[in-house]
Amino acid sequence: MLLVDDHAVVRSGLARVLRAGGWQEVGEAANEAEGLEKARGSAWNLVVIDAMLGAEDGLELAGRLRSLYPRLPLMVLSMSSEPGLVRRALGLGVRAFVVKDAQPEEVVAATLAARYGSLYLDARVAPAFLSGAEGEDRQARILEAVRRGLGNQEIASLLNLSVSSVRAELRALFDVHGVKDRQGLARVLHLTLE
Repeated sequence: MLLVDDHAVVRSGLARVLRAGGWQEVGEAANEAEGLEKARGSAWNLVVIDAMLGAEDGLELAGRLRSLYPRLPLMVLSMSSEPGLVRRALGLGVRAFVVKDAQPEEVVAATLAARYGSLYLDARVAPAFLSGAEGEDRQARILEAVRRGLGNQEIASLLNLSVSSVRAELRALFDVHGVKDRQGLARVLHLTLE
């Protein structure tokens, strides 16, 4: 298993937990560049990625790994359980999503589920994520706000969300529709921007 996290003490602690949980070889990387380099160098059974790699977006690394190694199982650890972030991760092919303050045995269980092709969602993430109608309604409302030309802060205020939730929802929409920005989203969805 390859563990990508920007905090050395977190990597070290997780590696110890994972070795005790049955993973014999746990490689470590501190950032996206190291993660990509080490992923190229070995036949890993799983890559575990921190959602926030310092200033880097861990989900961008997940997306790059998915495109380079389509069969490589991926798991995300995050401080956030925001449904938009979870949807974005799963849209990139991530098989497990666990909040960082989970119990060690839950982290090990998630790694094994992801390794063997099962979907694993942290118990605190699943209820919000699985209420799909609410998520679809939120995305529809965000798309309408984008069409109206509202910025992230305005959308957050309008929908009673945090700005980071709005960003995560937008990134999930970009990923799902294969675009890089709001203009691309408008083009693909035939939205007329105000």
